[in-house]
Amino acid sequence: MASSDVDEAKELRLVNNVELKIALADNDEKLQRLLNLYLPPLILKLASPHASVRTKVISICQHVNTRIRPVTIILPVAALLKQFKDPEVGGRYSLVRNFDLMYVQTGIERLPVLERLELLPPLLKDISKHGNPVHQRSLFNILLKVLVHFEPPNRGTQEDLALRTKMGFDEDSGGEDAVWVAGWFKRLMLLNLSVFTSSNTSGQLNCPGISAAEFDFLTLGGKQETFSPFAALTDIKKAMLKFLASGAFTDRERFFPCLVGASDTNSAVAEPAEDVFKRSLPSVSLDDEGIVRELYQLYFGDPSSATLPVKVVLQTRVVGLLAKSTEAIGEQWGDQIVKIVESGLETDYARLRQAAFTFVNWASRMCGERVMTTVSIDVVEKIRYWLLSTSPEDGGGAGGDDLRGYAYESLGLLAKRAPGIVVEKDWRILKFLFGRLRDEPAGSVGVSVEGALATLLPAIAKQRLDKEMEEGLEELIIGQMIADKGRSTRFSAVRYANRVLEFKNVEGRWGNLLALGRKGERGEVVEEAKKGLHPYYYRLLNPEENYPITTDKDPMDIDTPASKGPNKYAFPVFSDLIKHFFPHSQQNATTWTAQESLVAGLMPPEVFATAVSFCRRVGLMEALSNEEIVVDEDWERKLDAAVERDEGVRHKVRTYFRKLGEENSCMLNRFMEVAWLGMIWDGSGLDGVRGVWVDLVGVVSERSWENSVQKLESLMKAVLVGTKSEGRAVAARALGIVGSHEALEESLLVSMTKEMITYSQGTGKAFGVEGGKVHGGILTLGFLLSRLKLRGRLGSLPKELVHQAVDVVVNTLLETRDQTILDAAVQSFSEISIFAVAHGDYFEKTYPKILDRLTELGKKGKEKAVLAIGHLATVFPSSDKPIVDKLLQALFAFHENRQVEVNFATGEAIACLAGGWRSKSVRGKVDIAGYENANPTGDLVEERLGEVLETVMGRMSDTKPSLRKAVCVWMLCLLEFCGEEQQVKSRLGEMQKGFRGYLVDRDELVQETAARGLTMVYEKGDKETKDDLVRNLVSSFTGEKTRTLTGNVSAETELFEPGALSTGDGSISTYKDIMSLASEVGDPSLVYKFMSLARHNSLWSSRAAFGRFGLGSILSSSDILKHNPKLYPKLYRYRFDPNPNVARSMESIWKALIGADERNVLEAQFNNIIEDLLKCAVGREWRTREASCNALGELVQGKKIEEYKPYLEKIWSTSFRVLDDVKESVRVAAMKLCRGLTQAMVRNVDVASGGSREEAEAILEGVMPFLMGGRGLEAEAKEVQLFALRTLLQLVETGGPALLPYILDLVDKFVHLLSSLEPEVVNYLHLNADKYNTTGDDIDRIRLAQVRGSPMMDAIERSLDLLNKDAMKTFVPGFQKTIRKALGLPSKVGCSRIIVTLVVRHGFITKPFADELLKTIQTSMHDRNETVMASYASAAGYLCRLASDEKILGLVGYSRKIYFGGEDEKSRTLAGEVVYALCKNATDRFNSLAVDALPFIFVGKHDPHTPVTEIFTKAWTENTGGTGAIKLYLGEIISLAQTHLSSPRWALKQTAALSLADACKSIGKDVTAGQVNLLWPVLVSATSGKSWDGKEAVLDALVALSVNAVQYFENDQAKLRELSTIVLREARRKNAAYRSMAIKNLGDFVNGFVALNLFEEVYDIVIDSVKGQSEDTMDVDVADGRSLKTIEETTLANGLVTLCKAFRTDFNSNGGKTRTDALKVLEFLQDKLAGANYDLKIRAVGGIATILRCLSTATLRERDWDDILGKAWSQVNQCLTDRSNENVRIKAAEATMQMLKLQGHGSLWDAVRVDLQQALTDERSPMVRQALGADFERFVREG
Repeated sequence: MASSDVDEAKELRLVNNVELKIALADNDEKLQRLLNLYLPPLILKLASPHASVRTKVISICQHVNTRIRPVTIILPVAALLKQFKDPEVGGRYSLVRNFDLMYVQTGIERLPVLERLELLPPLLKDISKHGNPVHQRSLFNILLKVLVHFEPPNRGTQEDLALRTKMGFDEDSGGEDAVWVAGWFKRLMLLNLSVFTSSNTSGQLNCPGISAAEFDFLTLGGKQETFSPFAALTDIKKAMLKFLASGAFTDRERFFPCLVGASDTNSAVAEPAEDVFKRSLPSVSLDDEGIVRELYQLYFGDPSSATLPVKVVLQTRVVGLLAKSTEAIGEQWGDQIVKIVESGLETDYARLRQAAFTFVNWASRMCGERVMTTVSIDVVEKIRYWLLSTSPEDGGGAGGDDLRGYAYESLGLLAKRAPGIVVEKDWRILKFLFGRLRDEPAGSVGVSVEGALATLLPAIAKQRLDKEMEEGLEELIIGQMIADKGRSTRFSAVRYANRVLEFKNVEGRWGNLLALGRKGERGEVVEEAKKGLHPYYYRLLNPEENYPITTDKDPMDIDTPASKGPNKYAFPVFSDLIKHFFPHSQQNATTWTAQESLVAGLMPPEVFATAVSFCRRVGLMEALSNEEIVVDEDWERKLDAAVERDEGVRHKVRTYFRKLGEENSCMLNRFMEVAWLGMIWDGSGLDGVRGVWVDLVGVVSERSWENSVQKLESLMKAVLVGTKSEGRAVAARALGIVGSHEALEESLLVSMTKEMITYSQGTGKAFGVEGGKVHGGILTLGFLLSRLKLRGRLGSLPKELVHQAVDVVVNTLLETRDQTILDAAVQSFSEISIFAVAHGDYFEKTYPKILDRLTELGKKGKEKAVLAIGHLATVFPSSDKPIVDKLLQALFAFHENRQVEVNFATGEAIACLAGGWRSKSVRGKVDIAGYENANPTGDLVEERLGEVLETVMGRMSDTKPSLRKAVCVWMLCLLEFCGEEQQVKSRLGEMQKGFRGYLVDRDELVQETAARGLTMVYEKGDKETKDDLVRNLVSSFTGEKTRTLTGNVSAETELFEPGALSTGDGSISTYKDIMSLASEVGDPSLVYKFMSLARHNSLWSSRAAFGRFGLGSILSSSDILKHNPKLYPKLYRYRFDPNPNVARSMESIWKALIGADERNVLEAQFNNIIEDLLKCAVGREWRTREASCNALGELVQGKKIEEYKPYLEKIWSTSFRVLDDVKESVRVAAMKLCRGLTQAMVRNVDVASGGSREEAEAILEGVMPFLMGGRGLEAEAKEVQLFALRTLLQLVETGGPALLPYILDLVDKFVHLLSSLEPEVVNYLHLNADKYNTTGDDIDRIRLAQVRGSPMMDAIERSLDLLNKDAMKTFVPGFQKTIRKALGLPSKVGCSRIIVTLVVRHGFITKPFADELLKTIQTSMHDRNETVMASYASAAGYLCRLASDEKILGLVGYSRKIYFGGEDEKSRTLAGEVVYALCKNATDRFNSLAVDALPFIFVGKHDPHTPVTEIFTKAWTENTGGTGAIKLYLGEIISLAQTHLSSPRWALKQTAALSLADACKSIGKDVTAGQVNLLWPVLVSATSGKSWDGKEAVLDALVALSVNAVQYFENDQAKLRELSTIVLREARRKNAAYRSMAIKNLGDFVNGFVALNLFEEVYDIVIDSVKGQSEDTMDVDVADGRSLKTIEETTLANGLVTLCKAFRTDFNSNGGKTRTDALKVLEFLQDKLAGANYDLKIRAVGGIATILRCLSTATLRERDWDDILGKAWSQVNQCLTDRSNENVRIKAAEATMQMLKLQGHGSLWDAVRVDLQQALTDERSPMVRQALGADFERFVREG
């Protein structure tokens, strides 16, 4: 206890001692010293356990508080802060902390700025760990006060990088503090002080983004004076941004404060915040969960702390950032996503609403399925409600149509990701969109709605719909198709029908028909509807199904599903189509109310025709089980051809319709009825479907159409009165079929026949309606008689009637001249002949005439006439050989006709002649089901086939081109139509031999025909025959046997006419390639297999002959080929052959052989293929090179680079070599290959996108030397150069650090290319700029801009960004060499820009090399091009930032050297550019060395050449503030100028003179004796000697100096006398221009030295200078461009003024000299004023005023006064009354006022008054009246 008392007493004693010392301090200085020493320990005593001690300390502190009120007392803030931060002291005793903090707050404002800033690190240390929030907020407030004075170091400097450690923010100790400070900076950015002035009913002070507690923290308890005035907050925010931008914070920490600051309403805060934010954004991951959480918190606020959301401007920025984050659309943020959309739709701020839609679009594209399923329903509904609640007229408020468009697009994207919300029973969303599409006005919003529907379409198309959903969609689509109100929605509706509904969906196809039926419908709607009715295009529209879509035209390819799942491509059910399209009632008629007419009340004609055609083909496909016919773009024609020609196909069709007739006869009967309507509608039938009924009759049983017999009358009407010949022809054929039916009574048959004979005999009336009847009658007779014969009912007609009918047809054939009737007669005659209505004996007499007539028509190209000859031959038995031979010879004669169609018609006719009813051609004429095996002619031609074959084949060796072609075609026709006969099969070998011979023909058609023939020969033979054929054919190609047959083929045989295939080079043949491939593979049988695939002549795809030569599958044994390793490389290359025939053929072969196993085959054969392609790419043939390039590009596309890395360099080498090929198409292929390689390589070296650094380095190691070497950038070919360059540019963009070893070479190459790739025309323009009204400088500026914007410069800068300290050691020496060898302006400018980039962006690593680079630049900057010099000078200026003082001084010295030692103006310009670049680009370094540079700049700015002057003047004005610099560096300036005043070069001499003059004038009257002593000897020396340009400036400087230093010279009379002598001497010079200025200087001199009387000397000089002037003197120009007259006028004016200034009064006599001198001057003036200009008058009157002023102190006699004043007044009055110039009168008024001051002298004042009164009366100018003044008015009134 006693010990405690002792301690308490001791402590009290110590405290009392401190108190006593403080109390005894009698001034502030002593008090401050004591407080610095004792205040911290005194406050520490507050931690004493004794209450008395603590009380005493508090008492002392109260006393101290009263003593420290003067702000001059500085407190020990640092010690107090340290004590406050000490956890063992301040951390344990709150009382100590409170007092420490109180005095810190008081003293911080009193500290010097530097001391305040030194407190930053201790102030920030552990600031986040304070447990007391009151203390914490006080510390933060102190921090803000200190930051106001914070100036960050330069960005990127070492000091800046070390700032984080200095502030204690390094991660080991202070990372939390940095985060805490940045967080409160963010809140401070959100602080809005307007809450203090606004009404607040809540009782709490807060603002958007911060809670009430945070507001309390920032404002120190809600004190308004915390930031007083409010503008102080702006200063604090700006300072805070500086601190944030420094290296003390990471990008992550500064992100949010700068984000908030960038949205500040004050631009002084927003702009710097925006800058810092943009720089920090790239380094911040927006996918960081913490970032996203804080962004959402900013947007929504925090309900738990009552934090309000931020303002809408900041919300907009937040949403914009969220729209770039994948984390922001994660599962945990589902509610927030919905709320953002909700708030965005509710706001009136258009940008926030737009940002919300952008966020929705982002979410719909990027978020996961689970999130999308969760949020899409709510979001879609909210957007839909918003769209419904806003009308198109108001556009939804601000933003208008654009926002509505965004809304629709967002809705579409959302629904696409979650199609389940759309695919529902009532299709609510889809109905909404269709409705809005109909109601929205045309424009951008309508486009957006249509776009939303299009966006939804693929997603909905992939969904499997149940029956109820499908029915709902069908109803929706049909409803849109028939809607009439609003905008049309049919395009979108038909697209949905085509994409969502299956092809078999009947309602979908009905929708297509509805789209076709609208009159005036848009083309796009019609086109889309047609696609829905075509299976191939439907498949193209629906690629999501796993079905191959063939683009090959080969009928051997069969579409088969890849899986057994639901088949979207399945065809509709035929009976369902009939039932829906053609109901028995007219239930669909209401759909077509707008149409003019309907077929049978069902649908418009065009739609009806389309519907019937579609139903027919669907029925045929159903009959063929959808497998026989390949579905491609040519599906319709192929199907029709197959049904017409292929007996197997027709058999299946007949079987199907027979079964259908048994099972569903009503549907089949209905379709036959519909087809009947299409045939007879409007009398002529409908185009496209009028022949459907007659076609169906051939495959449909009679039961389905026998009721048509009852409609015979309508059919006859169509035959006789139909308006179209095509319609009558079809109706006549139908009439023949129906009229021959057993149900028709014989009497009706006879009467009908007679009626037709009657009509047919009216050929004399063969025009108009009557002509149509003749036409119909003739056709009917042919079809009716022939079908009666087919059915065996011809006997129902009397024989005479039959003969009469035949005679009518024959006579019409022979006699008519009407072309239509003639065609009908030929057709009818053919029908009669084929079916043997009349036998040969009947035609025995008439056949010659008939033959002649048909031959005549055949020669004119009538194919039917040619066929009719063959048909005629079928009625003659073989025994009538002469007649048959005659017919055959007639057919052979048609070979002269060069029409291909005639050749084929002839071949078919020969087949008919040879085979009769055994010919497929003849059997195909049977068009009634059930009579397929009929043979109306019996065995009339049984032995004829062999003979015809012998005859035709005997002509194969004929060399006549037209006959060769014809024989080849005839053989093919015989093989096709009679190929099943034994006579043909037995001669296959001979036919093969013949066809082989035709392969060498130059006619491409002959070759193609021969190829088909060979294939057919191969197909029809047995195995032994096939093997024999293969051996014979291959031997002819390989030359194994000697063949005597003309036309043997070798591998080198030229098969085509040069240029026939437009390939541009050599002999190109499809068969040569095929044989080459077969030989390489080693399988000769491939010849036939390949030939069957190599038939792509346009004839076969567009002519009627197409369907005749349909080929079966011949690649059944192709599996054995897949194991042949030689096949794949060659076949793969041939797929890309430039000859389209070759390419298509090989593509077909490839698909047939490889099939779906292509991927595996390519992987297995990759090495073989690529090696072969690389070899062939540099082969001899251009087509091989081109094909190899294309194949290489395709082969490597999509593959990982590792797979072909061993070949990479060789691929590049090969492609670049071919890139310079002589053939353009080869170059194009090589370019395509190079592009593909580039893209692949760029992807693989892009480390930033996930590539491997090691892999990238390995790739670049092999490729970069190649690209930059002699086969790349240095290649001679421009194309190679350019592509290598483009490749390198892309690699630089993505290569990253892997490019580091190549940077030097890249920069060197790019710099060189800047010039070498510049167009040559630029140099021409530069040399001839004046011809194009421009200058070389203008062109150089453009070139400079191009270099700056060049992709190569961008690449260089990207490369420089990769440099590091070690790499610079090798880069800089190499770059120095680049600078030295750079040629051309672009390259040199590029070098300078590289240096600038190194200094500005990479200063730290460049600094050690700055001196060397500056030396290199210094040696290279003197260039003949001024733009280059300026660029190098600018680069040197930037280098001075980093260079040593020694090198900078050396650069200044170099500038002085080239300025004063250069031979031309360019050198001086360069010197100016250098010093200006130094002061502009390295200001700090320049200021430190200004004493060495500024005097030189001052001298340089007086250069006589304007461009030089301008540069130096800019340098001077931007670095000095007035005349102080001149005074400061006067000695240096004088020294420099003096050195060059005696220069032999006038420009430098003049510069020095002008510099001295300017220096003297700039000093002004403040000149000191020391300065005069400096200037005097220099000026005296400079004025000695004869005059020279610029000397007048020296004299002017001398006079100015003397006038400003009058006292100095008056005190030194010797110098004054010398000065007078100099001035007078110079005024006497003979140089007129110089003398004029010297006289002016003389006037200034005598005016400055009043005590000096030089009047006599001056008078003599002036009189002498003007005495030679005369008006008659010739006016000539002098050296400086002024005219001599102008100089004389100037001399006179200056002389007048000088003479008046030199006038002095004489005080030593009675004034006689004064009078004499005054009169001399006045008389001189009077003499010169006569006829003078106004300028001279003004000067003269001013001179008179000067004389009068001098006379005011003179003593003269009255008579002298009268003389002087009288002389003066006469001249003044003359000028006062001069009405020509107001300024003259003003000057005269001033002289008048000076004269009135002499009123006490002389006796002329009354006269003067009268003159003045008159002058005043006449004067109207207020300016003149004002100049006369009050004395004048008083003088006039006194009179």
